[in-house]
Amino acid sequence: MLVCLFCPSICLSVCLKAVIFYSLCVSACQAEDNQNKADHLYELKMRELDQRACELQHAEEECRRAINEATKNYNLAQVFISIRKMLRIMMIGVREPKE
Repeated sequence: MLVCLFCPSICLSVCLKAVIFYSLCVSACQAEDNQNKADHLYELKMRELDQRACELQHAEEECRRAINEATKNYNLAQVFISIRKMLRIMMIGVREPKE
């Protein structure tokens, strides 16, 4: 019968089983801890990407507003130009009577 140096009252094969079991438990705990860390990092990355998506959406909305404002201003300028041309034509076509 083999005797373990750490616990002389227990057979070596029982000690080896305990060491293997302990190693498996430590490995399982480390794996669970690693999974928890990975999950946490994944959640942080998803929040970061979500925040970035919100920022891009806001920037796109601001850009769209600016484009619409510029288009509106351009269209108004074109209307004023057309009105001015029509007034010139009307003024040329209608002359004051000579005295």
